[in-house]
Amino acid sequence: MHKNQRTRLILSVLLTLALNPKAFAAGSGGLRDETPDAGAFGMGSAFVGDASTPAAVYYNPAGMNQIKSLSITAGDIAIAPQASFKSAATGNNYTNDRKIYNIPDFYAVAPVNNKLSLGVGAGSYWGLGDKWGGNSPLRYATTAATLVVQDYMLAASYKVTDRWTVAVSLDNDWAVGNQTQKVNLSTYGLADGTVQIKQN
Repeated sequence: MHKNQRTRLILSVLLTLALNPKAFAAGSGGLRDETPDAGAFGMGSAFVGDASTPAAVYYNPAGMNQIKSLSITAGDIAIAPQASFKSAATGNNYTNDRKIYNIPDFYAVAPVNNKLSLGVGAGSYWGLGDKWGGNSPLRYATTAATLVVQDYMLAASYKVTDRWTVAVSLDNDWAVGNQTQKVNLSTYGLADGTVQIKQN
């Protein structure tokens, strides 16, 4: 790569980041886990323009017509987040409990004829959790939290002409959240209380 090309590339990247601060963000406090298909994910989501595997159910249902026979893909991604910090007040180190979270995906596409294809899919693109325990300095914010989201998809694709395809997709999202935290009751001469919040 020539010096001028390298300089232009660096300036382009810096300009992109400067104009889009969210490029640094992991998304929603790190709870977004959009890994719906390993192959498509490896293409940096450019798979939207290809959409030639059952993952098209998620990325671009109009591409399902490229699949000529029943096709099924399934996968699973394991994530084990871990965080630690040192308390400025006590000097103690704290580490959250490490847990492995599995994020599965499943897609199937079945051509009905040479024009109509149907597809189903299931996955989870938000979630994970955290557990710090009841003795950490974070106990009044959270001691444990989990968010589980399941996404189910039904899609249909119809080839109108060799150049035009229309598609529709129905999504059903189901979510449940659970959080516990301590409540400081020392001003009343009592031990810490516990609050649990559940939502689905």
